[in-house]
Amino acid sequence: MVNRKENKESITIIWFDSNIHSHNLTENINERLCEINNYILYYNEIDPCINYIQSIDKEKIFMITSSKDISQVSIQINNLPQINSIFIFDFDKNQSNEFDFEHFKFIGFYTDLDNLYSSIKEQIEDEDKLVQTFSFFNQFEYLTQNLSKQTSNLFWYQLFNKIILQLSNDQLTKNEMIDFCHQYYQNNLKLIDKFKYEYHSNKVIQWFMKRSFPYKMIKKALQTKDIDQLMTLKYFIKDLIQSFENHSQNIIQDENKNLIVYRGIKLSKEQLEEFRQNEGKLFLSNEFLTATRSYSNALNFAIKLTKQTNAIATILEIECKLKDFDKNIIFIDRNKSDDLSNQDDILFNLNVTFHLNKVEFHENIWIIKLSISNEGKIILEKYIEDTRQQIGDISIEIILG
Repeated sequence: MVNRKENKESITIIWFDSNIHSHNLTENINERLCEINNYILYYNEIDPCINYIQSIDKEKIFMITSSKDISQVSIQINNLPQINSIFIFDFDKNQSNEFDFEHFKFIGFYTDLDNLYSSIKEQIEDEDKLVQTFSFFNQFEYLTQNLSKQTSNLFWYQLFNKIILQLSNDQLTKNEMIDFCHQYYQNNLKLIDKFKYEYHSNKVIQWFMKRSFPYKMIKKALQTKDIDQLMTLKYFIKDLIQSFENHSQNIIQDENKNLIVYRGIKLSKEQLEEFRQNEGKLFLSNEFLTATRSYSNALNFAIKLTKQTNAIATILEIECKLKDFDKNIIFIDRNKSDDLSNQDDILFNLNVTFHLNKVEFHENIWIIKLSISNEGKIILEKYIEDTRQQIGDISIEIILG
């Protein structure tokens, strides 16, 4: 049985309005919001609303409230980092003349529902494209010591990648995933049914990059290391990981040169300093990372992300030396796949590690220079071998925990 009280995605929409019961919040409004984001909560009292927000540590809150009630929220907003964006909506269109509120999390004021939907959709799409979690580790330390007593935390994603490829994929695993999604997305079954009848493994990249339910659920499960949810989605995830090998041969045949790609992101001051302190170490993105060949596209996206926040616009510059990799090359050239936009040209596999070469400030933008590294794969194999020698013959699944 699926627990619908638990958010399986990364964003929660909260609508707080003290007069919410007096408004005509029709079923159509809820359905429209569910098409944008599945998890929505409604409150008419501030205390339970704030208590819920304070209990959240794994999701971001997109809050809708009224101009009348924003004062109740603004008192505590600086103590609620969970709130990512605030949208002010009034059913009374005459309220617009009286409204005055400024905060870097404030997105806009609306009296038209269609404009509200469009704005929320755009903000969520941008948020979905962010690098949410990442890790650093010192490759020199790990290569010179016995790794059997080290936590598998640093290797969790690489190990998961290996395990998924060992699992079977059949109609039973597909049905398990679809049944799960049918129960969870009860208010938005149209896309689930479309997936059920139209999905094929050769379209896995297109489905993933739609950034709809498979993307959102996988992203959240990877961030939280929710192995149960990942196993439920294994039918799709295995197709996704296997697709890298299918595409890699085309890349190797077509190009025998280095490739530079870019990713626009936003970082807090603390995150930027963390990158600066870890120059020379390995960098791991705990998700399927995307990038573009166009520096200007990455720059524009980074600037857009930071216009309404106090974050720092940053560009990841990634050097890919294709000649250094075997048939398991870890990115897909999406320009050579059908029905995909050019916004994200490259999709990196989950098991990729990067060498953090340098962090520099150039022409008013921070640039983090990375290069793909085989060192992560070498350390992973050493970790597995050291662990097996320490506790005998053991499966990768047990090492993963």
